[in-house]
Amino acid sequence: MNRRWLALIVAAVLALAGVFACGSAEEEVSCEGETKAGIGLSIEECLERFSVENGYDFEPISGSALGVDLTYDYQAPENAAVACEEDEGANCDPETFMTADAALCVADYHGLKKGECGWTATMRYRNSLDAVAWMVSNVTIFERGDRGGRELVIQATTGELLEENTWGEE
Repeated sequence: MNRRWLALIVAAVLALAGVFACGSAEEEVSCEGETKAGIGLSIEECLERFSVENGYDFEPISGSALGVDLTYDYQAPENAAVACEEDEGANCDPETFMTADAALCVADYHGLKKGECGWTATMRYRNSLDAVAWMVSNVTIFERGDRGGRELVIQATTGELLEENTWGEE
C-alpha cells in the first residue's frame, strides 16, 4: 500500500472518530473542559475541594457539542452579586459563591451526566429564582443525529438544585 492511500485511510478514521465523539463532520465542535464527573463527592465535599482557596475560579466552562459558545450570559461573581442585591435576592455575597469546578462536581452529585463533550457551566443572577445560580448543561446526540440535553440550575452558595430543564427529543 502506498503512502498516499495510507494517509487517506488514517485521515478518514480520524474524521469518523471525531463524528462519533462529538457530532457531525459538517460542523466545528468544541469538546474542551475536563469535568469532575463521576467522582462521587457530597455537596459539602465539592464546595471544599474545588474552592477558591484550593486554586479554582469562576470562569465559565464551555464543553458544548453544538460548536457554539453557550457561556454568553455569564456574569462575573461581583456583577451577579450586584444584580442579586439590587433585586433583594438571597445569598448575594460573592465570597460565598462556589467555583465553576465545584458547580460541575455538584451537578454530578445531582445526577447530570457528562454528555457527548462535557458540560457547560455559567453563573448569573436568576431573577425568577431570586438567587445567583450556576447553569450546568450537557448535550446528548441521539441515534438519528438529533440533539437534546439537560440543564441543572444550582444555587451558587448551597448547591441546592433549584430547577431542571430538558430540551430536544430522544
